[in-house]
Amino acid sequence: MKKILVCFLLAATLAWAAGLWIDPPARNMRSLMHELYYLNGVIAWGLMALPILIAARPAWFMRLAAGTPDLMLWHRRVGIAAVALSVVHACTRPLFSPLVQPLAREPVSRIVRGAASGGLQGLWGALRPAAVTSSVAATVLACVLLALALLPVLKAPWWGRAHRVFALVFIVLALHCVRLFEPGDWLLPLGWVNAAVTAAGLWYSVKLLLPRRAAPA
Repeated sequence: MKKILVCFLLAATLAWAAGLWIDPPARNMRSLMHELYYLNGVIAWGLMALPILIAARPAWFMRLAAGTPDLMLWHRRVGIAAVALSVVHACTRPLFSPLVQPLAREPVSRIVRGAASGGLQGLWGALRPAAVTSSVAATVLACVLLALALLPVLKAPWWGRAHRVFALVFIVLALHCVRLFEPGDWLLPLGWVNAAVTAAGLWYSVKLLLPRRAAPA
């Protein structure tokens, strides 16, 4: 599992660095903060998908994780790291703006968002407030579930079923991940990483939430 984590973190960081070379950001606060949101958000998203994969245990993932002595311990550790980094992602601006402020050299105009209307453009515009609000609610729910999971009293069998609510949190956060991701970023290497994480996490989140078929007698 260590190799999987290291490979993901290395791939995400190198993909982000390649994007900086392909499409260098402007030297203003908006662009610099976007890059920080971009990197820590995708890493948090990948760490959130890993516990989903551990719980779903697809054959291809189990081959990659072969030799890991206690997968559920890793499920717990990575889940804690994912929620913590999600909170850091949500607080990126107050945490990191003092650090990047000296690097900002260009003036930046204020964005004035017009109301989108008609067809897919109107739907896309309407999804933005929902993506923001739902992500805040899902992050708070993830923090609450994490706090409950850390309580020793919750070792009862029923917690294993309630624990699947994390899969629902992932599905809700997917709206945030897709809608607030800049269209141009999908064309960059880190966008490809994000697409792969989103597809895998959504697929196995849905499988975890669906009723499981009873094993044949």
